[in-house]
Amino acid sequence: MIWKKQAEFFFSLNPVRIPFSIQEVSVSLTHYSVGSFFYPWEGNFFLGLLAGCHYVRGEKNGPVEVDFLGKLTPISMLATADTSSIFLTPTAGWRWEIASNLTLRLSLGWLFPISAKTSVDASSEDPFGQVLIDSIKLTDRYKELETQATTQAERATRHSVPFMNIALGLSL
Repeated sequence: MIWKKQAEFFFSLNPVRIPFSIQEVSVSLTHYSVGSFFYPWEGNFFLGLLAGCHYVRGEKNGPVEVDFLGKLTPISMLATADTSSIFLTPTAGWRWEIASNLTLRLSLGWLFPISAKTSVDASSEDPFGQVLIDSIKLTDRYKELETQATTQAERATRHSVPFMNIALGLSL
């Protein structure tokens, strides 16, 4: 067996806006990662480690009826939830040289989240609506719903999941 002491380091930025909604919630995902690949033997097999962050934002805009002095008053409201998660991903894979300096890489691994943080907010462009929302945010029921939403979002981002990446790139 011939040892090949070669390593690669990289940085990737993959902002993605998911073009559909889930129950009328618009979702966007941004992903940053850095990592390295080590080729332990002669050939194209590699072992790697990625570290990075996911940022997920969900938004829902719509009318909400609020009880104001005994009368149901419709206001336009935007609800947002932001979740960020830091992860580590050990990988193994294969790299093919397609043409001069053009490579195709297949990586398989397992993504392990390290931490997650979520924030939830509600706002309105209507000044009267914003005053109502600000007063609703002071209630115990709003705080309870905010805690439930935060807990569920963070629980969803704390699961380890399989990882697969197919990348086309240039070798310099």
